[in-house]
Amino acid sequence: MYTLRRSKLALLLIIAFVACAPDSGHQTTQTTRSESNELAETQWVLLSYGSPDAEIALVEGNLITLEFGAEGQVAGSSICNSYVAEYDVHEDTLMFVNVTSAQIPCEGNTVTQQEADYLQALKSASTFQLSGDTLIIAYNGGSATLTLMRV
Repeated sequence: MYTLRRSKLALLLIIAFVACAPDSGHQTTQTTRSESNELAETQWVLLSYGSPDAEIALVEGNLITLEFGAEGQVAGSSICNSYVAEYDVHEDTLMFVNVTSAQIPCEGNTVTQQEADYLQALKSASTFQLSGDTLIIAYNGGSATLTLMRV
């Protein structure tokens, strides 16, 4: 009886060990975003956007913010509304997906257009350059940029 219990225990331990062992055919390396992502846990304000030869400044008194979380989430204020999205960084590639914002109407056509332009820029972002306290995000296939300052 004692030998049968020990055999059952040994068998259960072997099954547990095999079930928990990593699959040798699929090697993966896990790192947290903050270990491999220089944008994680940083906050920015938008200075200008548009094509490099015709950058557009925000209407005076308005503010657009961008905050990168450590786990692939961004949040911020897009003048009249708050927004959230998911982001992914790989080397100099930056992509935003699932960009969602509140739908409170802005006052004035120019402000409304600037907010819409910014959110659309996030959706079409492709690459970024980080230099000190300046972040430049290219969008629209690289033909336009968002220029942000670290806060």
